[in-house]
Amino acid sequence: MTLGLCVILCKTMSRTWLWHRYVISCKTIARLSASQCDPM
Repeated sequence: MTLGLCVILCKTMSRTWLWHRYVISCKTIARLSASQCDPM
C-alpha cells in the first residue's frame, strides 16, 4: 500500500464521517499504519 493510496482513503473517509472525526481518525490511522503505507 502506497502513501498516496492512504491519503486517498483518508479523503474518501471524510465524506462518510464528520469533519472533526475524520481529521482525528486520519491522523491516528496515518500514525498506526505509517509502516504499511510508507515502508521507507
